[in-house]
Amino acid sequence: MDSSHTHMAGKETRPRRFLRFFKSRRAAVALEFAFIAPFLFVLIFFIIWTGYAFVMGQALSSATQKASRQIATGSVQAAQMTKDQFRTNVVCAQLPVMFTCSNVIVNVQTVPTNDSSYPNEYYSFVNSTQTGLVTPALDNSTTSFCPGNAQSYVYVQILYPVSIFLPFVTRLAGLTTFQGQSTLLISSTATFLNEPFSAPVAGC
Repeated sequence: MDSSHTHMAGKETRPRRFLRFFKSRRAAVALEFAFIAPFLFVLIFFIIWTGYAFVMGQALSSATQKASRQIATGSVQAAQMTKDQFRTNVVCAQLPVMFTCSNVIVNVQTVPTNDSSYPNEYYSFVNSTQTGLVTPALDNSTTSFCPGNAQSYVYVQILYPVSIFLPFVTRLAGLTTFQGQSTLLISSTATFLNEPFSAPVAGC
Protein backbone atom coordinates (compact mmCIF):
# COMPACT_ATOMS: atom_id res chain seq x y z
CA MET A 1 0.00 0.00 0.00
CA ASP A 2 2.80 2.40 0.88
CA SER A 3 4.72 1.79 -2.37
CA SER A 4 1.60 2.18 -4.47
CA HIS A 5 0.70 5.44 -2.74
CA THR A 6 4.23 6.78 -3.30
CA HIS A 7 4.08 5.84 -6.97
CA MET A 8 0.78 7.68 -7.50
CA ALA A 9 1.97 10.75 -5.65
CA GLY A 10 5.02 11.03 -7.90
CA LYS A 11 2.87 11.21 -11.01
CA GLU A 12 1.20 14.47 -12.06
CA THR A 13 -2.34 13.93 -13.14
CA ARG A 14 -3.39 14.88 -16.70
CA PRO A 15 -5.76 17.70 -15.67
CA ARG A 16 -2.98 19.34 -13.68
CA ARG A 17 -0.54 19.10 -16.58
CA PHE A 18 -3.12 20.65 -18.89
CA LEU A 19 -3.81 23.45 -16.41
CA ARG A 20 -0.13 24.24 -16.07
CA PHE A 21 0.28 24.28 -19.87
CA PHE A 22 -2.75 26.50 -20.25
CA LYS A 23 -1.43 28.99 -17.69
CA SER A 24 2.00 29.13 -19.33
CA ARG A 25 0.43 29.53 -22.77
CA ARG A 26 -1.83 32.31 -21.51
CA ALA A 27 1.18 34.10 -20.06
CA ALA A 28 3.00 33.81 -23.41
CA VAL A 29 0.00 35.24 -25.27
CA ALA A 30 -0.21 38.11 -22.80
CA LEU A 31 3.48 38.85 -23.30
CA GLU A 32 3.13 38.75 -27.07
CA PHE A 33 0.13 41.09 -26.94
CA ALA A 34 2.08 43.51 -24.75
CA PHE A 35 4.68 43.79 -27.52
CA ILE A 36 2.17 44.04 -30.37
CA ALA A 37 -0.51 46.22 -28.72
CA PRO A 38 1.27 49.60 -29.11
CA PHE A 39 1.75 49.07 -32.84
CA LEU A 40 -1.81 47.83 -33.19
CA PHE A 41 -3.26 50.85 -31.42
CA VAL A 42 -1.12 53.23 -33.48
CA LEU A 43 -2.32 51.54 -36.67
CA ILE A 44 -5.96 51.80 -35.57
CA PHE A 45 -5.63 55.49 -34.69
CA PHE A 46 -3.83 56.17 -37.97
CA ILE A 47 -6.67 54.54 -39.93
CA ILE A 48 -9.21 56.58 -37.95
CA TRP A 49 -7.27 59.80 -38.59
CA THR A 50 -6.92 59.01 -42.31
CA GLY A 51 -10.68 58.45 -42.54
CA TYR A 52 -11.25 61.70 -40.65
CA ALA A 53 -9.03 63.62 -43.09
CA PHE A 54 -10.84 62.01 -46.06
CA VAL A 55 -14.23 63.07 -44.69
CA MET A 56 -12.90 66.60 -44.16
CA GLY A 57 -11.69 66.70 -47.75
CA GLN A 58 -15.05 65.59 -49.10
CA ALA A 59 -16.87 68.20 -46.99
CA LEU A 60 -14.52 70.95 -48.17
CA SER A 61 -15.03 69.94 -51.81
CA SER A 62 -18.81 70.06 -51.41
CA ALA A 63 -18.67 73.47 -49.71
CA THR A 64 -16.39 74.83 -52.46
CA GLN A 65 -18.81 73.78 -55.19
CA LYS A 66 -21.79 75.34 -53.40
CA ALA A 67 -19.91 78.56 -52.64
CA SER A 68 -18.71 78.78 -56.24
CA ARG A 69 -22.29 78.49 -57.43
CA GLN A 70 -23.21 81.59 -55.43
CA ILE A 71 -20.40 83.51 -57.11
CA ALA A 72 -21.33 82.25 -60.57
CA THR A 73 -24.95 83.33 -60.19
CA GLY A 74 -24.01 86.77 -58.87
CA SER A 75 -25.40 86.30 -55.35
CA VAL A 76 -22.09 87.17 -53.71
CA GLN A 77 -21.58 90.22 -55.94
CA ALA A 78 -25.16 91.44 -55.40
CA ALA A 79 -24.66 91.31 -51.64
CA GLN A 80 -21.30 93.08 -52.05
CA MET A 81 -19.70 90.61 -49.68
CA THR A 82 -16.23 91.05 -48.30
CA LYS A 83 -13.81 88.16 -48.11
CA ASP A 84 -14.60 87.57 -44.43
CA GLN A 85 -18.33 87.64 -45.09
CA PHE A 86 -17.96 85.21 -47.96
CA ARG A 87 -15.88 82.87 -45.83
CA THR A 88 -18.19 83.02 -42.81
CA ASN A 89 -21.64 83.29 -44.39
CA VAL A 90 -21.13 81.21 -47.52
CA VAL A 91 -18.22 78.77 -47.17
CA CYS A 92 -18.31 77.99 -43.46
CA ALA A 93 -22.11 77.79 -43.52
CA GLN A 94 -21.70 74.72 -45.76
CA LEU A 95 -19.09 73.03 -43.57
CA PRO A 96 -19.73 70.61 -40.68
CA VAL A 97 -18.93 71.59 -37.09
CA MET A 98 -15.59 69.77 -37.16
CA PHE A 99 -14.16 72.74 -39.10
CA THR A 100 -12.84 75.86 -37.39
CA CYS A 101 -14.03 78.71 -39.58
CA SER A 102 -11.14 81.03 -38.69
CA ASN A 103 -8.74 78.44 -40.15
CA VAL A 104 -10.52 78.27 -43.52
CA ILE A 105 -8.39 79.97 -46.18
CA VAL A 106 -10.22 81.62 -49.09
CA ASN A 107 -8.53 82.60 -52.35
CA VAL A 108 -10.76 83.90 -55.17
CA GLN A 109 -9.36 85.39 -58.35
CA THR A 110 -10.57 86.32 -61.81
CA VAL A 111 -8.77 84.76 -64.75
CA PRO A 112 -7.58 87.27 -67.33
CA THR A 113 -8.70 86.29 -70.80
CA ASN A 114 -6.73 87.09 -73.90
CA ASP A 115 -7.85 85.47 -77.11
CA SER A 116 -4.30 85.22 -78.41
CA SER A 117 -2.88 83.40 -75.40
CA TYR A 118 -5.90 81.61 -73.89
CA PRO A 119 -5.79 79.25 -71.99
CA ASN A 120 -2.21 80.05 -70.95
CA GLU A 121 -3.57 82.34 -68.23
CA TYR A 122 -4.43 79.27 -66.19
CA TYR A 123 -0.77 78.32 -65.93
CA SER A 124 -0.32 81.16 -63.44
CA PHE A 125 -2.16 78.97 -60.94
CA VAL A 126 0.23 76.03 -61.48
CA ASN A 127 3.60 75.70 -59.77
CA SER A 128 6.86 75.99 -61.71
CA THR A 129 7.27 72.21 -62.08
CA GLN A 130 3.63 71.85 -63.22
CA THR A 131 3.04 69.13 -60.65
CA GLY A 132 0.33 70.89 -58.70
CA LEU A 133 -1.45 74.13 -57.95
CA VAL A 134 0.23 77.08 -56.31
CA THR A 135 -0.52 77.19 -52.59
CA PRO A 136 -1.09 80.72 -51.35
CA ALA A 137 0.11 81.94 -47.99
CA LEU A 138 -2.16 80.51 -45.32
CA ASP A 139 -3.25 83.94 -44.20
CA ASN A 140 -6.58 85.42 -45.25
CA SER A 141 -5.14 88.93 -44.96
CA THR A 142 -2.87 88.26 -47.95
CA THR A 143 -5.06 86.09 -50.21
CA SER A 144 -7.18 87.48 -53.03
CA PHE A 145 -10.91 87.96 -53.21
CA CYS A 146 -12.20 88.98 -56.62
CA PRO A 147 -15.47 87.19 -57.52
CA GLY A 148 -15.63 88.97 -60.87
CA ASN A 149 -18.49 90.37 -62.87
CA ALA A 150 -20.91 88.82 -65.31
CA GLN A 151 -19.15 86.58 -67.83
CA SER A 152 -15.88 86.67 -65.88
CA TYR A 153 -13.78 83.54 -65.56
CA VAL A 154 -13.22 82.88 -61.87
CA TYR A 155 -10.80 80.66 -59.96
CA VAL A 156 -11.88 79.66 -56.43
CA GLN A 157 -9.46 77.95 -54.04
CA ILE A 158 -10.48 76.94 -50.52
CA LEU A 159 -7.89 75.44 -48.17
CA TYR A 160 -7.96 74.02 -44.68
CA PRO A 161 -5.14 72.72 -42.43
CA VAL A 162 -6.23 69.47 -40.75
CA SER A 163 -4.81 68.99 -37.26
CA ILE A 164 -2.65 65.94 -36.60
CA PHE A 165 -3.31 64.09 -33.36
CA LEU A 166 -0.62 61.42 -33.69
CA PRO A 167 2.96 62.56 -33.00
CA PHE A 168 4.59 60.12 -35.45
CA VAL A 169 2.43 61.40 -38.33
CA THR A 170 4.04 64.83 -38.03
CA ARG A 171 7.22 63.31 -39.47
CA LEU A 172 5.57 62.29 -42.72
CA ALA A 173 6.45 64.15 -45.91
CA GLY A 174 4.07 66.58 -47.54
CA LEU A 175 2.84 68.28 -44.38
CA THR A 176 2.36 72.03 -44.00
CA THR A 177 3.19 74.23 -41.04
CA PHE A 178 0.22 76.30 -39.87
CA GLN A 179 0.41 78.49 -36.79
CA GLY A 180 3.56 76.69 -35.69
CA GLN A 181 2.11 73.18 -35.99
CA SER A 182 2.44 70.46 -38.62
CA THR A 183 -0.86 69.96 -40.42
CA LEU A 184 -2.22 68.14 -43.43
CA LEU A 185 -3.34 70.79 -45.90
CA ILE A 186 -6.48 69.85 -47.81
CA SER A 187 -7.77 72.01 -50.62
CA SER A 188 -10.53 72.24 -53.17
CA THR A 189 -10.68 74.35 -56.31
CA ALA A 190 -13.26 75.35 -58.89
CA THR A 191 -12.94 77.25 -62.16
CA PHE A 192 -16.00 78.53 -63.96
CA LEU A 193 -17.57 81.24 -66.10
CA ASN A 194 -19.91 83.60 -64.29
CA GLU A 195 -23.45 83.75 -65.61
CA PRO A 196 -24.76 86.93 -67.33
CA PHE A 197 -26.24 88.30 -64.11
CA SER A 198 -27.04 91.88 -63.23
CA ALA A 199 -25.03 92.86 -60.18
CA PRO A 200 -22.84 95.75 -59.05
CA VAL A 201 -19.47 95.82 -60.75
CA ALA A 202 -16.88 94.20 -58.51
CA GLY A 203 -13.92 96.48 -58.04
CA CYS A 204 -10.92 94.21 -57.53
